[in-house]
Amino acid sequence: MPTIVLGLSFMLKLFIDRSTTMPQAIESTLELPVDITFLAISLVVGFTISPTGNPREGMVWFAFYMFAAVFIVFLWRRSIRSFDVGHVGSVVLLAGVNYAMAIFALVNSIGLVMGNANGAQ
Repeated sequence: MPTIVLGLSFMLKLFIDRSTTMPQAIESTLELPVDITFLAISLVVGFTISPTGNPREGMVWFAFYMFAAVFIVFLWRRSIRSFDVGHVGSVVLLAGVNYAMAIFALVNSIGLVMGNANGAQ
């Protein structure tokens, strides 16, 4: 379900009420790690406030992801700047790091929620 939410958000932002150019599609793809990170943060919040969750662990992950979000936004902005000036290698490197961090956050937050739901805490 988180993948469906991300895909739907991406497609709606990209295609509703506008004609999308290739540069816009690339920039939207470079922005996607930010959306992934905020989805991960919202899952951690759900884990933290659930009656069977671990508030202390949730707050630690929340603080970590908030710090990571700032870094991910910074890398996203740098990747856009590199794209605008044609530095393809920098774009690929920055986007790769950004996607790796965001996907780790999402997988980890899903694991927290699923472990919580399965009583594995």
